[in-house]
Amino acid sequence: NPDTGAPGQNTYVEWQGSTFAVPGSGFKTCQDCHMLPAAVSPGRVCSFSDDDRPAEERRQHTFIGSTPDMLQNNLALSLNVTEVGPGLIRATADIDNFGAGHSFPTGIGIRNGILVLEATYSGGSIQQVSGPTVPYWGSDDVAGVQPGDLAGAPGKGFAKVLAGRINGTGPVVEPVLFIDAESSTNTTIASGAIDTTQVEFQLPPGVPPGTAVTVQARLLYRRAFRALQVTKGWTESAHGGPIEIEVAARQGQ
Repeated sequence: NPDTGAPGQNTYVEWQGSTFAVPGSGFKTCQDCHMLPAAVSPGRVCSFSDDDRPAEERRQHTFIGSTPDMLQNNLALSLNVTEVGPGLIRATADIDNFGAGHSFPTGIGIRNGILVLEATYSGGSIQQVSGPTVPYWGSDDVAGVQPGDLAGAPGKGFAKVLAGRINGTGPVVEPVLFIDAESSTNTTIASGAIDTTQVEFQLPPGVPPGTAVTVQARLLYRRAFRALQVTKGWTESAHGGPIEIEVAARQGQ
């Protein structure tokens, strides 16, 4: 935003701060990952210039982005579960952004990622007693809890949440698009960084310590905040891809 300095898209700056921008054997440009070599025959591809690009230098312009394969091949989720006290279960989830040359998620501010954890035993679910929870934007604005609403669940959210006044007037609200943004909160995972989330669950009274507990961790990518997705009725991306992708799932006991 030229008036407030709030970020619109920071992907190129994120790449500049990554190891992929350092000259050497690990150097990769945006084109290396997102514009694969084009399978074309030699011949002119430009009708308004004498200059032409050799066939081996031509690239596809589909600009492959947040597909399931791209996400799953460049992000890793690990989960460790331990009993740290009588009936007290600690789950530690690590998200490693090892392969992307930018933050996770990146792009416009409505993109977001969610880590959600759930602990269960033979008698049902187990209550969280410490650790972070999924922020408000993990759910829609419809009254009640709908399928896909995750706000308040054990876990964490990853996003650039922009706040500001609509058209520069009225109260400050969030999230907004960068055209109205005056400030931002960034919880995305930088390229090459590992984010660690630790959550503790307590077995109900009367359940013997040592009872088998299963913890499920899921990493989701959403192309839009849940409320916007529901309001707009979006079920798939503009290119026909899924609006929500399960990047990884892990289970521990």
